[in-house]
Amino acid sequence: MAPVARIPGAAPIAISNITGPVANSLSPGRPLSAYSRPAPKGLPPADSEGFRVAQQRKFVNLEDGQVVMVRYDESVRSYCAQAREEFLPSGPALYRVAGSDIWKENSAATALRQYQLPEEHRLVVAQAPALSNTSSSLVQIATKKKLVELRARLLANSDTFFRNSALPPAPTRPQPSRGTSPRAMIEAFYQNAEGLVLGEVLTSPGSKLFLIENMATLAEKGVKTLYLEHLRTDIEQIHLDHFHKTGIMSHQLDTHLRVLGTVYGSSSPGFYNYHRLVSTAQAHGIRVQALDCAASYSLSKDERALFDHGRVMVQHANQVIHADRLNGAGGKWIALLENKHANSRHSGIAPGLAMAQGVIGLQVEDVVIGPAAQTLLPVASSTTHTNFIGADLKLSVKVPWNVSFEASPRFRDLLNPEIREKKGVAIMDSGNATNSVNRNIRSEFFRRKELLEKTAQAFFSHSQVIPGQRPVPQLPAESPPAQFLEKIYENSQGLVLGAGAKSTMARQLLIDNLPVLSKLQVQRIYVQHLMKDFDQQLLDDFHTTGVIPDELKNLLRNEDSKDSIDPKGKYSLRQLLVGARQHGIRIQALDTAISYPDGKRVQNRDPAWSPSIRRLSTFNYIAHKLISADQQQYGAHRWLALVESIHVNTLRQIPGLAELQGAVGLRTVATGGKPALRITPDSGEVALFSNGVHQVRADLKLEISIQSSPLRPNQHNSRECLHKPSDFLIETTNEGFLLVQKPKDRPYTEIPLIASEGQFLAPAGSGIPDSERFSSIGDLVWRLKSIGMVQVAGTPGGLPGTLRLDTHPQLHRPGMFLFGQVENGPVLVYRSTDRSLKVIPILQKAGMPDQLCLKAPALGYDGSEVFDDLDHLKRELIYAKNLDPYIAHHDL
Repeated sequence: MAPVARIPGAAPIAISNITGPVANSLSPGRPLSAYSRPAPKGLPPADSEGFRVAQQRKFVNLEDGQVVMVRYDESVRSYCAQAREEFLPSGPALYRVAGSDIWKENSAATALRQYQLPEEHRLVVAQAPALSNTSSSLVQIATKKKLVELRARLLANSDTFFRNSALPPAPTRPQPSRGTSPRAMIEAFYQNAEGLVLGEVLTSPGSKLFLIENMATLAEKGVKTLYLEHLRTDIEQIHLDHFHKTGIMSHQLDTHLRVLGTVYGSSSPGFYNYHRLVSTAQAHGIRVQALDCAASYSLSKDERALFDHGRVMVQHANQVIHADRLNGAGGKWIALLENKHANSRHSGIAPGLAMAQGVIGLQVEDVVIGPAAQTLLPVASSTTHTNFIGADLKLSVKVPWNVSFEASPRFRDLLNPEIREKKGVAIMDSGNATNSVNRNIRSEFFRRKELLEKTAQAFFSHSQVIPGQRPVPQLPAESPPAQFLEKIYENSQGLVLGAGAKSTMARQLLIDNLPVLSKLQVQRIYVQHLMKDFDQQLLDDFHTTGVIPDELKNLLRNEDSKDSIDPKGKYSLRQLLVGARQHGIRIQALDTAISYPDGKRVQNRDPAWSPSIRRLSTFNYIAHKLISADQQQYGAHRWLALVESIHVNTLRQIPGLAELQGAVGLRTVATGGKPALRITPDSGEVALFSNGVHQVRADLKLEISIQSSPLRPNQHNSRECLHKPSDFLIETTNEGFLLVQKPKDRPYTEIPLIASEGQFLAPAGSGIPDSERFSSIGDLVWRLKSIGMVQVAGTPGGLPGTLRLDTHPQLHRPGMFLFGQVENGPVLVYRSTDRSLKVIPILQKAGMPDQLCLKAPALGYDGSEVFDDLDHLKRELIYAKNLDPYIAHHDL
């Protein structure tokens, strides 16, 4: 190799052999002593940064009086020892001792260097991150071979490290609290620690939301570095450093950050993703440091089989932070990793990064309902294998519902055909997933579907629709459509129109009366089974252009076929779209890919298989949120929703869309004989659905005659609605009332409801204490519901009850509470097991003006207990007394 010429413009200096023949890099692994030498004569003293510079070469002083030539290595962010005959440094990493000109070896950074991909291979990995086994070019083959070598070295060293290294002591854990401000949480986290580790589900927005919205507070509290998994020290770090210094993001970094969202199925750009997270950190002066390297990064399923990703990743991340601290990266730090890498507790494999660093580990959990404030909760202990992953605390973060339950349009091509097929999205396994990208997308789909089910369940456990708040009109039975539609919209913005299975009655009413709806200024018609995230753009394009693309034609035809409706008929979805556009009414999708029904919509007689009932809550929740969002975005306006009849009004104690929206529910029913149309209050009907028999009921029923002779009456009775042991109904007999249930694998049970001294006793075997008494059947039914029982059908003629003035109907279960304010100060309001409200004054403790107390013997308080504030009392009521706080409707 030819010698290097003297650097132009460098001043002559009496130093011999500073430079010599240049090799790309010598073999690593030699000790620092192999690079050190006595200081040559004429070498200038150290400058303010600790460098002795000659001929644009940098030397540093060692503690033994020797000097060593150094060059910066971006991959480990350290100056490293360099032999005179090499251009790239091969020696140990160094750091400057604070307050002196002496440099010492940074053993952590030195250890990292042996895992970094050589520069000649980095571009190959950056351009083709998933090098498959079929990679054929000579360059790709060489790079793949090098990666395998580095991984083997990293895995072997990881085993040794975790087997021989002692873990630091566990940190002091702050007390979990509800309603604590993010600022107070951050202060508590860093009170006695320099670092904090957050564990996330990669595709969850909550972790990114928490960091992005609190980045200013983190910077204010002294956080200087944000450590991120999925960014690589030898690939992206040089671009991260450039972005941090200049604010200019390279195309390579921009692409990688966006790919993180695309590959793993996170939501559309602009929400809470890695790109926005890195940009926000830079705007607040917080440096972003990669935790992965090319050798530790998961590339494909085949590659992951070659090494234990958990041990490798945590070992590398741990070394990165140690090296960074020695290099003088001052200030506090925060790290974001996948939960299995952040909070692993399996000592036989590897601790998570939180344990390895001796700092608090948080598990970030997305929630969609509840107050906007983040909540710290203790992590429940487990005796299963999942106990190997255990954070110190769980951080619940409220995320926007649409971010969680709308799929990115990028995944339409993969998911849309599977969602609309009879079998639904394929179960994730190696046979169904053609590559890692598809596996990740499917995994994210099922994760969001599970989150939607949990969110809907939580929503309906808190949401309470107050009876009598909806303006249902009194109508003559033979009112024509124009008249009853006008009456409905006089005092209501919305109408929920229920369609029977395989019936065109609802569509007939809708399509035939589009001119009337237009005259009444109805702006939107919402249609179930059309997906907002996948179909809405097609619907909007049609509304704008009047041209139906083939893709939209096909999906409309597919939906009609599923409902056994002629796609070319007068009442097809296509005719609805065309007619609505002609009258200036928009068609809006009312489902999402996540809420779309699983599998084929056909009758299934097995009561144990209940997809429709599971979907009852998820669809009602999603539809409610979509309509509410439109009302907020476009202003209050009139609308109509076309849905299956089970979603119109309350079914199995799940409020329907009409109750949720304060709208009117209208169910269409096919009849025979005359008159042609008849609208009446709906007394309900026991009918067969895909998962069994249920009583369906709306505010109003519209009977539409389809033949001259009467139809055969329904043969089902209300007892067939009893599917589970927790189901019940009340029947009236000549002797009084019966509680009817259907135990598993046993005949119906009939329990007489006994009255004594004007009050009803608790039913035998119901689980309600025998000491409780009820002033009416209505109160008894309420109590049965409060312990988890489900009333599946109403009693003909209704149940007699006592007149009740209830000031807090939102407290609809025993144990629910809230704090109120009266003239004399704050009060605790809670619902007792007998349905009555208890109002307890909250007092200032005598002689302790800053402390609160209350006297509530039923709750076990005699006034001697003290509380710092209402938040303290609230936590005590939740954790010690197992009461349930009321969550305001705007937080649901």
